[in-house]
Amino acid sequence: MTEAARAGTGAVRDSLSAIRVRPSFAKTLVLAAAFAVAACSTLRERPPSGSVDFPAQLAPVSQTALAPVYDTAEKRAATLQRVWQLVADRYYDPSFNGVDWAAARERHLPAALAATSDAQLYRALKAMVRELRDSHSVVLTAKESADRRRYVAPQTGAALGIVEGRAAVIAVAADSPAARAGVRAGDVVVALNGTPLDEAFFARASAAADDTGEASVVPALPRDAAEAERGRRLRAMQRLLRGAPDAPLPSLRLALQRAADSPPLEVDLPVVPAGAPPRVELTRLEDGIAVLKLTRFAADVRVELRRAVEQLSDAGALILDLRGNTGGDYAMYTWLAAQFMTAPREVLTAVRREGAGQRRSAVVLRPSAEAFAGPIAVLTDRRTASASELMATTLVEQRNAITVGESTCGCVVAVPTEHVLPDGGGLRIAETGFVSARGRRMEGEPLAPTRLVLPTFSDLRAGRDPVLEEARRLLKERLYRP
Repeated sequence: MTEAARAGTGAVRDSLSAIRVRPSFAKTLVLAAAFAVAACSTLRERPPSGSVDFPAQLAPVSQTALAPVYDTAEKRAATLQRVWQLVADRYYDPSFNGVDWAAARERHLPAALAATSDAQLYRALKAMVRELRDSHSVVLTAKESADRRRYVAPQTGAALGIVEGRAAVIAVAADSPAARAGVRAGDVVVALNGTPLDEAFFARASAAADDTGEASVVPALPRDAAEAERGRRLRAMQRLLRGAPDAPLPSLRLALQRAADSPPLEVDLPVVPAGAPPRVELTRLEDGIAVLKLTRFAADVRVELRRAVEQLSDAGALILDLRGNTGGDYAMYTWLAAQFMTAPREVLTAVRREGAGQRRSAVVLRPSAEAFAGPIAVLTDRRTASASELMATTLVEQRNAITVGESTCGCVVAVPTEHVLPDGGGLRIAETGFVSARGRRMEGEPLAPTRLVLPTFSDLRAGRDPVLEEARRLLKERLYRP
């Protein structure tokens, strides 16, 4: 056991005496022993993405009972300690984003000890790790881990956002509950699950803007005041949609308005598991500009992405659409970025933990033999995150690319592995942070667009894409500049 582990065990042992319902002296000794064992042990590991040996059908964690691996206070204490110690040893920032990490353990230990169901234990573990306010460090149930790998999430098919200051439907997936119910892009959402989304609601939300609820990944607020307010309003809406671990809301009730003088239309949408596999789409505009849409940096589409890049050789300019791309495989980012480098470039500094300090190493990209050298525009939104933010930043700083749309997520760290919890759940820890070539700390700092473009209600209802149109206009200016 390390000195840090011994100190941690003692601190937690001391914290037991502060629990309102004091355990017996014998119980305290047993719990202290559980922490000591946990501090010296390790958890199995698995890759953070890709297929692993999960069953085809995974039951959600119980909302009413404890699994055998968690059925005693000692086992729950040991699990919380394992999670705490792994973060203490591996988290890339030795200051833990300014959080008193030892105090965080003490705050959440009582809830873990008192848990009477797996869901309650997971809520305690998730809350402890969430104190880091880190975009990638998270505790997942086994089902959540499996669903992420399969690109499955509970959905209604109606994507909600903030348009012109109001809650709105910004997109509707084909053949979804929302589509079948007649929901349309551009519908104003006047109430969500019975809660009016009026100015009074959003005023209260702004006052509680730091409360991110149960979310594990929350986009950082942009520096632009108007964009930041949109982010706060979106957070407030999302808080209304969160259920317990592995227990999403069964349905979503929307009150929609299409005209100012019409009564709201109420629809009840079932929340169903829906898959969104990564995809690559390459199209050509009439003016010789190629549009490459990539929804995920995933090994599943490596071959398709390579083929698409090979077809860019005769394009005059490129629009790389990374809207909704939440990241993925770091190696795919470095490969794709290299396809646009005409000379070796130091593009990033990777920051990793080294004892009580940090170690920094340069990330250098070697040029591709047939690199695309034309003008580039990158389309971004608030869901552009992680590897896609690395991509956008690299193209802006190294290729003078323009970015169009919204600020990105500000969610840029790397998770090399997933630590397996006793029941098959997982712990993901950010072990690498990044600083751009121009010195910008990327985690918590959204990349602001060169040109901020926000769809209006008129755009959504007419099916227009003003972000793509503006990128096309700006690239044509570069192409035909005298």
